[in-house]
Amino acid sequence: MPGYAWLPVLLIGLIFGIAQHFAGTAVHRMLTASGMPTWIREHPYTVAAPPYAVLMVAMGLLINVVVRRMARHAAAARA
Repeated sequence: MPGYAWLPVLLIGLIFGIAQHFAGTAVHRMLTASGMPTWIREHPYTVAAPPYAVLMVAMGLLINVVVRRMARHAAAARA
């Protein structure tokens, strides 16, 4: 399993990238209609990207912990 630990991270990154692509337009419309400052309205990805980045890092850390525990349990079972 540890050899394929990068695969879930890649899949989650792709899912968040696709979500960002489709949510960007909705966020832009929402910010344009609101009374947000001009720099936020003109750069909606500045507002939308940090939550995705935080979730991506959190998921990566979670996957890291799970894979390390699985590897430890597998090593203990062999011993």
